[in-house]
Amino acid sequence: MSHRVIEAPAFRRGLSRALKLVLKSSLPGLLLTTCAPAVVGWQSGPAVGITGNGADGQSRSQSVFTFPPDSPRRIVEGILIAQERDRTPAAKNYLRMLLDRQLSPGELLSLKEEFGVGVFLQLNADQSLQPDASILLKAINDATQKSVPSDERLLQLAAGLGQKGPQEEAAIEELFTAGNRAVVPLLNLDPSSAAGRVGTQILASNVYELRHGLVAALETSDDSTRVRIVRMLGRCGDHEVAFDVISFIHAADSSDELRQVSIAASGRLLGKDVSEWTVQNVADLLTDKSLELLRTAGRRLPKTSSFGDRQSVPSLPQRQAAVERATVLSKKAVQIQPPMILRAQAIQLLADLSLKPVDMTSASVANPPEVVASSQFGEICEIAMLESSSIEISPGVVALLMLVQDRIRTDDSFTIRSETLRHVVNSTDPRVRLFGALVSQHPRVGGNGGRVKQTLSAVAHGATVPEAVVIDADLRTARELAESLKDSGYRALDATTGIDGFELAAGQMNCELILVHANCVSWDLSLTITNLRADARTRMTPIVIYGPESATRSAERLAATIPGVWFISEPLFSIRTVTNPPVTLADQLLLEGVPLPLLFEEERTVLKTLVPDATSNDVANQ
Repeated sequence: MSHRVIEAPAFRRGLSRALKLVLKSSLPGLLLTTCAPAVVGWQSGPAVGITGNGADGQSRSQSVFTFPPDSPRRIVEGILIAQERDRTPAAKNYLRMLLDRQLSPGELLSLKEEFGVGVFLQLNADQSLQPDASILLKAINDATQKSVPSDERLLQLAAGLGQKGPQEEAAIEELFTAGNRAVVPLLNLDPSSAAGRVGTQILASNVYELRHGLVAALETSDDSTRVRIVRMLGRCGDHEVAFDVISFIHAADSSDELRQVSIAASGRLLGKDVSEWTVQNVADLLTDKSLELLRTAGRRLPKTSSFGDRQSVPSLPQRQAAVERATVLSKKAVQIQPPMILRAQAIQLLADLSLKPVDMTSASVANPPEVVASSQFGEICEIAMLESSSIEISPGVVALLMLVQDRIRTDDSFTIRSETLRHVVNSTDPRVRLFGALVSQHPRVGGNGGRVKQTLSAVAHGATVPEAVVIDADLRTARELAESLKDSGYRALDATTGIDGFELAAGQMNCELILVHANCVSWDLSLTITNLRADARTRMTPIVIYGPESATRSAERLAATIPGVWFISEPLFSIRTVTNPPVTLADQLLLEGVPLPLLFEEERTVLKTLVPDATSNDVANQ
């Protein structure tokens, strides 16, 4: 089943004309997206931004501002860091510095490949950086549209190297326009020939810019070429590349020379001695990295406070790229056959299942991975379930549970321990919770406990529109805000105490938003938010604190330590509509970067059909 883009009608109606004009001018083409109704896949929220500045992102910002950038890549980093820190004059200066260099098409394409075109679109959307950001984007577009050399032409250009003069200089420039596509033609040259020596020099001198092409060439190269590639990659300065070369230390087909250069390269890139690493050490490194990537792909809330440097949630392409990378690295871990191979196979299974959307209404998963037929599939599943507990949102775990459900139904000897399923039923992903509860209901599993019943009941009685809760000691204000959210497409409930608000949120199919007044009572604000974050059912729910300006500092302290917390000072836009046209509460939340709901109407409807007693529920849609 293919993805499709849908307009979420209720949410579209809830956005004011004023905000639509803002979005139209600053974020062209932005749509509220979800998957086809019965499909679970990666979704992209509105807060799409830079999720990091590369391997050395933590130290890079300091060095960029301490020393003048000395390359186009560093200048772009300076622009992004200045923009993130609201230093518009500095960002404009770096942008003008980049334009003044009059970059060649090859250099512009390298920047596009390094940072992605989305970064330059984001800069172009910032009106304070005009007209320079627009000029830069146009230059990149022009460079992209220029005809790049064909594969045959690249081979001819590479073969003609070694003849000094204008002709060779022109050939090198044309090779650069091809970016990473030039790597293989240059590698195929005889290293001892004049052309080969120049080709090797080009690769070695530009190893950082061409590192992705060199990594890709490792897959199909012979042992001697791999030695050359790994030796060059060891000096690229990107520690991420270590994960691509370290498996050669224990690969069955590696020569002694390849093992030695892999040890040296991996050690240099990781900044540690790996000469004594066992096959299990290497497999653990690759497996842990794969799991980290799956966590990144499944991140629901910004990692840091909205009052400091907030690392935004990944965009849809970033989520997909993280899963693809996890698939590659987990496969490497399995291929070197570590003693504890089941964990590597479990992470590979999670990564493989996360690659494509899954139809929740189907009785089985299409084209399941080969490991499903393994006699140790049960053990692998249990490890995967336990490891997935640290992943906030995971379509892959939904697919895993569907495989388990199908296997239990068709194989009388297959079972899963109820203790393992308890971890799944306590997932932060409501879809995972539901499928975990459905598997737990099987007589051979025997895990039909209190949390399972709560999960099934929450879906059966949940709304088919996104759900929210307002907590305010002033009942009139609470109801007014709840009505405002209803106008924006939510089913919003109101509570006057923190305890009651928690109970309401935890009882919903999936609470998508909690508004809480800073002067919360019967649990104070701190205790209310702490308890909301302590329960898996509300751990990933965006929490918006609202209150007087005097509450800002206390709200900042909470947001600095608890993820996914925002503060908006009173009066809120739902109450104060002084603009013409008026700006609604939904507008304000979107502009503040609060994520869109995880589950929209279509997916909620599908989930309800999976629970037997959810066929009629008038209350849910009030």
